[in-house]
Amino acid sequence: MLKSWLDAKIPFVPLLAIPYLSFLVIVPIVIPVLNLAAGSFRRFLTVGLALIVSQLILDVAYYLFQTYVVRDVQAGDGFGGWLVKQVWGNDQPFNGYPSGHCAWTTIGILAMWRLRHRFPKTGWILMAWLCLVYPATVALRQHYLMDVYAGIFVGFACYWACMFAVERPRLEPRDELPLART
Repeated sequence: MLKSWLDAKIPFVPLLAIPYLSFLVIVPIVIPVLNLAAGSFRRFLTVGLALIVSQLILDVAYYLFQTYVVRDVQAGDGFGGWLVKQVWGNDQPFNGYPSGHCAWTTIGILAMWRLRHRFPKTGWILMAWLCLVYPATVALRQHYLMDVYAGIFVGFACYWACMFAVERPRLEPRDELPLART
């Protein structure tokens, strides 16, 4: 168990199940399609490959570092309780380090950041919405804070590694001229 003193202070917020569940459509479907719609097959490949590589890394971590999250609250009644029961019914409270939701969310946010000029409103709205997934993972008692931090690291590392492998960006400052040959 990776529970810290700060995890105990985070309130249980059932309605955060909405961004937590909507992530399942936004990151693996909407964001890759937006990259294709922007006319960039390489960015589409970057996102797809980053999602696959991150999941492989997560699976290895789940095998090596088996964790368990204590659900110390009741799901409750009403719409929020029903949503939490949907989350808890599909995501068991073990093998959560690092958080797959946070890794994939980080990949999605980085991909949308690169599309923010092409799709300004959509980009900013999706980035803000996806930022709600981070607190949702902890507030729904799916993960501890350490899982969130590790998931962000995995997502960031996988996205940038795949971007460099697929897109091969040039690492030159834009405001400097190339050195003249002598």
